[in-house]
Order: sequence, then structure tokens, then C-alpha cells
Amino acid sequence: FQKAIEYCEALTLPLDGYSNWRLPNSDELVSLVNFGRYDPAIDTKYFPGCRTTGCYWSSNVYINDPDYIWDVRFLDGYLHNWKKTDTDWTRCVRGGP
Repeated sequence: FQKAIEYCEALTLPLDGYSNWRLPNSDELVSLVNFGRYDPAIDTKYFPGCRTTGCYWSSNVYINDPDYIWDVRFLDGYLHNWKKTDTDWTRCVRGGP
């Protein structure tokens, strides 16, 4: 989890001309889910190559246990909590909240 945060914050390459990337919050990740699709539950036209094995980190800590974080699985769009020390995918965003 910490590596995912650092990865996004360290994106200094002119990725699409911007360098202000960050880890998205859970609402932002869920907004990408297409609940009318399955495997992947995301529009592959805009998000080609989205991983469906595993989940994508959000920046939101699970309030009932700070050792866990919220993440989204794009196989089916499921939002759940995952241990911070485990491995997940990272999708960086910029702008917003």
C-alpha cells in the first residue's frame, strides 16, 4: 500500500504532460466500474489491459482496522478491504477531490 502511494506521487515523467498523480480514493475507483459488465467490470475502450486478477488500491483506510485499506476488484466491481501489507494493483489519477 505504501509503495502504491509513493509510486503515484513519484510519477515525474511527463505522463500526458502532467506530474501531479496520486492514488485514487475508493469513490473514484468505484466510479470506473461498469456494473453491466463482468470480467472485466470496466469499459475496456477507456481502460484497456485492466487487471481482473487481484484488486486496485484506494487511498481510503478501513476505519474498523487501520491495517486494512479499501480496494476494488474489476473482475466484478466488488469493493472490499484488503490488508495493507498484501499486494494489489495500482491505478494513479490526477486532479480531483
